[in-house]
Amino acid sequence: MKYRILIRPIAAGETGKAEAFIKAAADSAQSRTTLRRMGQTGCVLGAHQGGRLVGLAALDPRARRMLGPWLAPRAPAKIARQKLVTAVERLAVEFGLGMLTAENHASLRQPLQELGYVATGSSGLSRSIVRRTTRYGRQIRALNTELGIPADYAAKHWLRLHPEATKLVSIGKDIYERSQRMTPSAASAWKQMVKAALADGVEVQPVSAFRSVEYQAGIVRRKLERGQSVEEILRVSAAPGYSEHHSGRAIDVTTPGAEVLEESFEETAAFEWLCANAANHGFSLSFPKRNLHGIAYEPWHWAWLP
Repeated sequence: MKYRILIRPIAAGETGKAEAFIKAAADSAQSRTTLRRMGQTGCVLGAHQGGRLVGLAALDPRARRMLGPWLAPRAPAKIARQKLVTAVERLAVEFGLGMLTAENHASLRQPLQELGYVATGSSGLSRSIVRRTTRYGRQIRALNTELGIPADYAAKHWLRLHPEATKLVSIGKDIYERSQRMTPSAASAWKQMVKAALADGVEVQPVSAFRSVEYQAGIVRRKLERGQSVEEILRVSAAPGYSEHHSGRAIDVTTPGAEVLEESFEETAAFEWLCANAANHGFSLSFPKRNLHGIAYEPWHWAWLP
């Protein structure tokens, strides 16, 4: 029986399985170390056929490099390899990359050259992936160039493009009496979480949910006008196009008596409740302390993941 090959990210809890696969396929200690570091990023992609892992590839956006693809001995090599490479290239474009390199390994050289990669000396193979850039990606690149945001911003901070959500529903008003919106699924999960918190005697209030790209650009422009440097701004605010708020799945929260959007929120009963219970409703803390994105700790920023 033939099965379709499906490509999906390897979840953090599956990295052990991925490492075992690589050890069998390539026995690369360096690759396994890289995978462990990338376990939380969604940059490790697996090819599955009939529920079985038959191929693996990964993207290191900071190095602008593709790792693999590695294939199982009985995998449909040509199809699995092409699908993995295409998926990695599309992922790389989400990080704002226009060029991708790959290992010039003997077992990969010819297959990757057949897919358009060109030898660049002993260091590796490379290919332009600009053609995969979407219209949205081009718009974001032009906007951020206008704002003075470095071209390598997304790759350096492990931040992917977030297209604006097109279907949004109201979750009611925030603490400033502004109407807030999220995607239907995220809104439903949010309302259920708020209800559960209230049942435990904890009140979690919305501050900011969906934001458009233009709204995010306005935040950056106002800070620039106040004399802040781009570097200062990007430590606390995502560049337009890269904010989770565009997705309609992220929300900033507070609780009565707390300072709004301040680290002191971590000292509240609401934050303690969220840490213990938010995952049960599909929400997670996006920017914990010492996060790999290099963004300031935000105990108030939570995102729902489908």
